[in-house]
Amino acid sequence: MTDSVKVQGPHVALLLGEAFERVRRATEGPRWRGLRQSHLRILDTIEPEGSRAVDLARRLRMTKQGAGQLVATLLRLGLVDQVPDPADRRARLLVLTDEGGELRGALEVRLAAIEEGWADEVGAAEYATFRRVLLAIAERGVDGA
Repeated sequence: MTDSVKVQGPHVALLLGEAFERVRRATEGPRWRGLRQSHLRILDTIEPEGSRAVDLARRLRMTKQGAGQLVATLLRLGLVDQVPDPADRRARLLVLTDEGGELRGALEVRLAAIEEGWADEVGAAEYATFRRVLLAIAERGVDGA
């Protein structure tokens, strides 16, 4: 680490973990059905016309098996359904059920409220900078490390 980024205090992984924990706590309780953030990421990533599980796994940088386990829970809870892929009848698409769509909408509202709260805590300009930096890091992907 160079002197220009060396700082006192907790390292970035701990800080991001604390932010993530705040999001996790905001999405627990009966409405969220015990779903973990990884389940909610799947719900949030399904395209309106449907998505293949393998594409979700790739987009979310997880194994096909890991995505499959998460999808199985979402199927069991009636939040997603599987339908034939019109482009390839052998393949299946995951689509949100009405209930899954409602939960996804609630997630979007909850996350927007969290971000608005953080912007209030640190100031809109500071939060906008934080978000731009996270976006720049995320767009580089894991190979940019």
